[in-house]
Amino acid sequence: MTTEEGKIESLANELREQIKQEEFGTRGRFPSVTQLAKTHQVARSTVYAAFLLLQAEGLIYTKDNSFFVNPAIPLTTIPTPTFEQVLKSHGLRPFVRNLIEPEIIVMPDEIASIFKQERGLHAIHRWRVQGKEDIPIRLSEYWYPEELAGKYLKDMSDDPEFDTLEAIKKDLGIKRQLVHDEVLARIPSKQEATLLSIPRSGPVQEVRRTNRTLENTVLMHHRIVFVGPFSILQYDYELPNQ
Repeated sequence: MTTEEGKIESLANELREQIKQEEFGTRGRFPSVTQLAKTHQVARSTVYAAFLLLQAEGLIYTKDNSFFVNPAIPLTTIPTPTFEQVLKSHGLRPFVRNLIEPEIIVMPDEIASIFKQERGLHAIHRWRVQGKEDIPIRLSEYWYPEELAGKYLKDMSDDPEFDTLEAIKKDLGIKRQLVHDEVLARIPSKQEATLLSIPRSGPVQEVRRTNRTLENTVLMHHRIVFVGPFSILQYDYELPNQ
């Protein structure tokens, strides 16, 4: 006798193969839970459980109580092209909005250490959500030195897409910079799972990026939390001669 767990796994395997064969299209909508339950002769709860499994794998997403195929998108982690440009290159409509009003705050100790500053100094703090269509893909949190970014506070508030780093680089005449990335995989916090509309058990990828001048002055520290299976992080770089 097949257990409920076995039924869920069997249905998930079948749907996974149908997604692979593009039977629902590359961004298509799945039949309703009721219809799938009738087709596969299982309970609605079994269909929901299979969908949750596929959602945690990043193969599907939910919208208005319906389920859709979710193609993984290669996302470069280097500054250009921008996240929005990458989405547009895949024929997707990007969106971005501020989660908080950009603000001047006292640097948290961990951020002050990155900027090699004493405790108590101020930074511009910015936090946004970005995605495709109206599906959130990543959370982006930024810290900039107040003396470099303070004058752009209103621009960041008025335009969530305002590129503060590019404005700073233009002000300083910087054409080259040093970028340090740290990438880790983890489960999301409760707040992150809510903001990204993902199960708490679904993995995320966190990128901690620090942009510096060639003289090692920190221009920005950026923490990006991606919905793990929704994206493929790509790096291109040259190796020095050995």
